[in-house]
Amino acid sequence: MDNNIQKLLEQNIRLTKENNHLLRSMRRAAIYGFIGKILFWIIMLGVPAYLYVSYISPILFGNQSQRTSAWERLVNTSNISTQTIQSAFMKISTYSKATKK
Repeated sequence: MDNNIQKLLEQNIRLTKENNHLLRSMRRAAIYGFIGKILFWIIMLGVPAYLYVSYISPILFGNQSQRTSAWERLVNTSNISTQTIQSAFMKISTYSKATKK
């Protein structure tokens, strides 16, 4: 009987050590997962914020005179008058009316 109890105790100790090993690995995986989620959200929210502050914000909220001069250069290089645009719309509308009939 004493031998039986000894075997049960050894089996209990072995199972306890195995259980402890599994619980430690689960806790380690949970901690790594938590750190991974934090890093993921920092990257997902931080990169667009950084790009906005570095590139988009200076363009949108930069110097007003620079924006005005850039807009004037764009308008001056296009050389499209309002009459040209109106005549193009008229041609398109007459073409669409002719194709409907």
